Amino acid sequence: MISALAKKNSRAVLELLAEKEEGLHFGEIKKELGIDGRVLTDTLNAFLDFELVTRTAEDESKRMSKVFYAITKRGLEVLKAYTYLDEIQAGKFD
Repeated sequence: MISALAKKNSRAVLELLAEKEEGLHFGEIKKELGIDGRVLTDTLNAFLDFELVTRTAEDESKRMSKVFYAITKRGLEVLKAYTYLDEIQAGKFD
């Protein structure tokens, strides 16, 4: 999990999904963050593996259905870890 969270856009993806509780579809995330589609796919797949996000297709019967991603409670806890690391780096615990 650490390697997935250490990647360049991981925090930004989680923060964006945390802002949009109802979730966002893949294209919205890609456009909002300016992330390459393949990189975003890899990031979201890793997050799915670790249950940091959920994935829901708009219409499972359609091949090209919009896919929505939403952050989970576990994903929100990971965001707290990022904040804690920021505080450590800022010297708040010296």
